[in-house]
Amino acid sequence: MFLGLWPWQRLNAVQSAVFESAFLSRRNLLVVAPTGTGKTVVAELAIVGAMQQRLTALSPALAAQMQQTHCPGAAPRAGMPDVSSMLPGKVLYLAPMAALCQEKAHDWRARFGPLGIRVEALAGDGLSPGGLGGGDAATSSLMAADVICSTPEKWDALSRRWRDNVGLTGGVSLVILDEVHHVGTSRGAALEAIVARMKTISESEQVKAKRMPATALRFVALAATLRNATDVARWLRVAPGDMHVFGEEFRPVPLEKHVLAYFDGKNEFLFSESLFRRLPGVVSRFSDGRPTLIFCTSRKAAQVAAQVMADAATRLIPAAPTENPATAIRAAGRAGSSRPALLEDPSIGRGPSPFVADDRQRAQLESAAAASRSELLSTVLRHGVAFHHGGLEAADRSEVESLFKSRTLRVLATTTTLALGVNLPAHLVVVLSTSAYRGAAEGYTDLDPSDVIQMIGRAGRPGLDSRGVGVVMTARSKKDKYEAALFGPTTIVESGLLSSLGEHINAEVACRSIACVSDAYRWAASTFLAVRAERDPRRYEAELNDAAAGWALPCAPAQPPELNQGPEAPARRALKRLCRQVLAKLVATGVTRALPQSAAARGVTAASAAGQASEPPRPSPAGLAAAAAGGEPRTEIEAPGGARLDSEIAAVEWRSLAKAVAGGEDLLLQPRSVSRGIAHAYLSVASALRLLVVPYSASFRLILERVVACVEVLDGMPIRRDDKKRLNELNALRAGCVRYRTPGKVQTPQAKALVLLQAAMARAAFGDARLEQDARMLAARAERLLVAVSNIAASEDVRSPLAVNCRILGRSLAARSWGMPPPESRGASSGGGEAPTSQIHQLSAVLRCGVTDAMAAAWVSNGVITLENFCSASLDALASMAARSRGSRAAAASAQAVLRGVLQLTVRASKAGPDAVDLDLEPAVGGATPVGGSDPASGDGATPAPAAARSHDLSEYELFVCRNAPGGLVERKPVRALAVRQSIRVRLRQPQQPTMVQLADAAGAAGVVAEAPGNADLVFVHLLHRRLVGLDCSD
Repeated sequence: MFLGLWPWQRLNAVQSAVFESAFLSRRNLLVVAPTGTGKTVVAELAIVGAMQQRLTALSPALAAQMQQTHCPGAAPRAGMPDVSSMLPGKVLYLAPMAALCQEKAHDWRARFGPLGIRVEALAGDGLSPGGLGGGDAATSSLMAADVICSTPEKWDALSRRWRDNVGLTGGVSLVILDEVHHVGTSRGAALEAIVARMKTISESEQVKAKRMPATALRFVALAATLRNATDVARWLRVAPGDMHVFGEEFRPVPLEKHVLAYFDGKNEFLFSESLFRRLPGVVSRFSDGRPTLIFCTSRKAAQVAAQVMADAATRLIPAAPTENPATAIRAAGRAGSSRPALLEDPSIGRGPSPFVADDRQRAQLESAAAASRSELLSTVLRHGVAFHHGGLEAADRSEVESLFKSRTLRVLATTTTLALGVNLPAHLVVVLSTSAYRGAAEGYTDLDPSDVIQMIGRAGRPGLDSRGVGVVMTARSKKDKYEAALFGPTTIVESGLLSSLGEHINAEVACRSIACVSDAYRWAASTFLAVRAERDPRRYEAELNDAAAGWALPCAPAQPPELNQGPEAPARRALKRLCRQVLAKLVATGVTRALPQSAAARGVTAASAAGQASEPPRPSPAGLAAAAAGGEPRTEIEAPGGARLDSEIAAVEWRSLAKAVAGGEDLLLQPRSVSRGIAHAYLSVASALRLLVVPYSASFRLILERVVACVEVLDGMPIRRDDKKRLNELNALRAGCVRYRTPGKVQTPQAKALVLLQAAMARAAFGDARLEQDARMLAARAERLLVAVSNIAASEDVRSPLAVNCRILGRSLAARSWGMPPPESRGASSGGGEAPTSQIHQLSAVLRCGVTDAMAAAWVSNGVITLENFCSASLDALASMAARSRGSRAAAASAQAVLRGVLQLTVRASKAGPDAVDLDLEPAVGGATPVGGSDPASGDGATPAPAAARSHDLSEYELFVCRNAPGGLVERKPVRALAVRQSIRVRLRQPQQPTMVQLADAAGAAGVVAEAPGNADLVFVHLLHRRLVGLDCSD
């Protein structure tokens, strides 16, 4: 009865061979088979197998219902039981690309939906700073889901709070790891961490006591190519009989492979350019006029490749309709110029195309071209050519995919990431260049051979082709490398965990999966890193020792001989040493707290166990004197990312740790709020420390400079050659656009990010669609990072000014408005001719009440700068200023109505004794009654706030109360603006000394600055609006 789930009646050879292991057993399974052999059906068999025991016990009517599921969109029949509550547990499907997760979720909703099986996709680009919180909409949706499709990074971030959401994480009984060979890539570390965590969850007493589905956890792993399958099988605890490896002979369509090597040329850039010139000839030689997929190493390369193919098609002598397209393209290739044609070429868009066979196809392409929002895509579509990448609008991407699947589109140029995403098989697959430009820092890097194999595996369409053709275009110097990968045994997959081991150990400490040093050993032993270290000890012992040396503290004692000897393998000892060094660094930098078990049994702290006072140490008098004199005290401990910490700050807990390690004692580990904040926000330890140890009164400039140096912001952000001219123009602009200029030319990704973030807040004209897209992505990443750091900084361990400033900057990025003068220029003349900063542009970004960017620009140009100016202006005046924008009066009325609904607060603080302060919060309408026009707040001509604006609660503020001392935050709470006066009494507990000493930048080098505690009797109050810039107040 389960065959009704698929539109065919028989399994192929691969599916038949693994049917028993996938469908009938509950054992772990590993399947390695070439692309196109139906591995997705293996995953679906495992899903159905997990249900089949319950499903077959239901009424016979359910079997009839299941037979209808091959009909797309079929709804459950009336009276049919809902089986979602009868499943033994949830299914977690993990894939390396969000596009692949979305595709599987879409397909499985249609397939399993009629059975009442709910499928949810968790594959968005962003990561919530708070991780997985209980009670929110996302958690509720996942709790109700039966199948969850996610990227490893998403599930890693969400499951870091698994103990708080054990109903979700403990409910997973089947984990499907698609494209598991990507465990050896830079993104594989998250996959290793997830497998280790899911093992921990399944073995936890909390899950066992409740007999949750995770106690019978099963892994099903799928891979296209995997030379060391036995290593992966050992990691996933797959029995030898459940490991299935299939060769190329099992492909449903034979694959013909070619490696075309060309003279390298003077440099990589010119060589890549020369490949475009050769592309039409390669397509004509191998395509036979059938659908062709061209994989390119960048978005721009995909666009240029599409232009080249369209240009080759339009520079033809009109051919007879029956002429073979390959013959026509070959002629065009011979006549091709040395450079790809530009859009200005009048030949593009005219004449016949060899990729358009008839009037019906031409009409479909014309319709798609007319609907496209991309001018370039619209141009090339008319010739049966298109490009596909993440920069396209979602509607354009979907339309291109649909046209290619229906064979209306003959040639598609796309980025290499599509090889892991949407399933778009073709007769011919061309890999255009094996070198990808990764930015100024890395330059050109070679594509991983396993990725190339994955790409050409798309060639050959079952039922349509008798063979598929894969062509790799590369340099002569790399021919042997890729021929060996394509025609010989595949490369061995290695572990990618080593580079981010510290972050993942910290995450396990934060979620209390690692509660002592021995737990860290056990956790590390469950990773693929441990498996590969035992299999290749010579290589990994050296790498592990090098990594341990990088984490080691200069003041660490020598390792006792007994810890370096014994029956363990050298690689296993090196892995344990690395774990100890990572934990030591986390403790020394104040991220994690260590406590010897002997001291814990006596109920004392780590500090008192070391013979010290339990109060954290204060900076030494010598350090204070050096700071007062403008000097920089010497440092002994260096934290990740170049942050230097005074050894005196970490000495208390470090001595406890060193003593316990030297004596072989198992240490207890307790997460601090910093540890939890880093883990829940999915930050690297280096990035968090880079921001958390800025000076007590850090400027916005310093914070921004630290933000753009973080990997979370810069990941995959190269600085392209044609970016530099416009970036340098933006960097030279005045009038409040880029306040903090980069000295000299913009040459690095960090400098690019600093310029684009400021230009985004100033709403500058980028003049380039790619730069604008980069700015949006950078702003979203930086906002997430700033919100996370603000939450960590507001904890008891760090300090309050950083929390306030990070929250202000994050909100400015969200609203795309500076909204305030630079803090260093407040109360003084800017001196640089800087124009007043605008708060008006956020009306279109935040309120969404009909105000457009053009309206806001018109009002700003006429001197309406602040929200108070806007609310005080008459509707007639505002409409006149924006007369060129249709609907400006109605939009202004709606915006004024919304803003008048936001009761701007005024806060006044007064001491109520030595240990308390009273706060009076008085509401005030944001602006005077307009003159010369109808008052939107009155009944005459009032325009109600639109639903989109009312859907946002704009009355939410956040209150920060702090004493004038490091770590002086004494209160942080949400405050709702009411129409009546409010009184709040805040108890002034003594501020805690921060665990980390502050940093200052001196000539680009980090140096320690020890600060005086300050006058703790002074109390500062900051009331920040959550969404709008310009409504804050302080006292």
